[in-house]
Amino acid sequence: LGLIADELVVEGVVRAEDVPSHNPRLDTWLHERFAGAEFTTRPHAEVLGDLARDAKAVVRTGAFEPWGNVGLYCGVDAPRWFGGEGVVVPEQYASKV
Repeated sequence: LGLIADELVVEGVVRAEDVPSHNPRLDTWLHERFAGAEFTTRPHAEVLGDLARDAKAVVRTGAFEPWGNVGLYCGVDAPRWFGGEGVVVPEQYASKV
């Protein structure tokens, strides 16, 4: 997950509501790795059901990590994308440029 995350701009992380209590080491790592992202929780069944079904991509890391299913909401590198001279920055990205 760390290698993939190096290539993404992660704006949000969703994990099962059980992760903080059932795998605190993973929860700490997620908060450190995605420090600028918004964190939310959902019921475990929803993470494995609706969230997985609606995903644009699913990556099986092969990690042997209990409670390790997480969802990442990705965005764009706003300063690079909208940084050109004369480019209009949409309101939702203005604070990121």
